[in-house]
Amino acid sequence: TDSSDRILISYQLLQDAPLMSENLIADALGERIGRITNTEFTTYTGGDGPQGIIRGTTVGVTAAATGAITADEFHTLQYAVNRAYRNERSAYMMADATLRTALQLKDGEGRYLFMPDPRVGGEPMIHGRRVVVNNDMPALATGNITVEFGDFSHSKIRDVRGFTLLRLNELYAANLQGGFIGFSRHDGGYINAGQNPIQHLVMA
Repeated sequence: TDSSDRILISYQLLQDAPLMSENLIADALGERIGRITNTEFTTYTGGDGPQGIIRGTTVGVTAAATGAITADEFHTLQYAVNRAYRNERSAYMMADATLRTALQLKDGEGRYLFMPDPRVGGEPMIHGRRVVVNNDMPALATGNITVEFGDFSHSKIRDVRGFTLLRLNELYAANLQGGFIGFSRHDGGYINAGQNPIQHLVMA
């Protein structure tokens, strides 16, 4: 179970603009929960919560450098995954800064190797595969798992009864404030029958 932490709203605002207040509260708490759960589904060890994707996958390639990735290393990672999982669902996942580094790769003539593809709305592609940006993926640094590739349908998420919002009517009444807190229940894990449908690139 994850908590959004508390938000305090003055009674004056709750009385003067109740609908606007409700929307502000829902947006703020929803964003907090979304950020918390994304971090957990990406990096959590899975001891008493969801298994983060980078903890469950196997090494497809180790980069030669500590702060850079080559086009060949992307290619090696892609082909480390069994061809059964190099399908229309397969994709890369990395942080925005890592994607920026990848998109700056050039050939010997100074031409960019990876360009946005107009067939998929101008989104960047790497070796013909789409890229999912996840800023909870680790940065380019020694020993970090920075890129995942494979069929992410094998990463499962279970949400229980959606989002729960509680109003703390009495706790902050002496300050003429209302308290709100959100909770979500969820779990997740990487389903691997032994063929490693998602693999990662780790920095040297």
